Amino acid sequence: MTMIQNIRQSVHTYVDELDDDFLRAVHAMLETYRQDKESIASYDIQGNPKTVSELQAELAESLAAGKRGEGWTLEQLKTESDKWLTRTK
Repeated sequence: MTMIQNIRQSVHTYVDELDDDFLRAVHAMLETYRQDKESIASYDIQGNPKTVSELQAELAESLAAGKRGEGWTLEQLKTESDKWLTRTK
């Protein structure tokens, strides 16, 4: 059994032994934790909300893409960013 499995088993035992008041407090704490974990962390450029888990997934994919060699070189970034500063009219 792994350390995490041992912790889970111990926590289950502890929860089963809690008095009602403390059980309510633990429940409230867990509910808050779950809500905060999925709370809005940012917004994209169109104003759509992004949760923490969505941002973590995007970051993981970006890191994986970088490890695969995908992305821009510094020279490509400089060339592209120069276009951003050029007037269109």
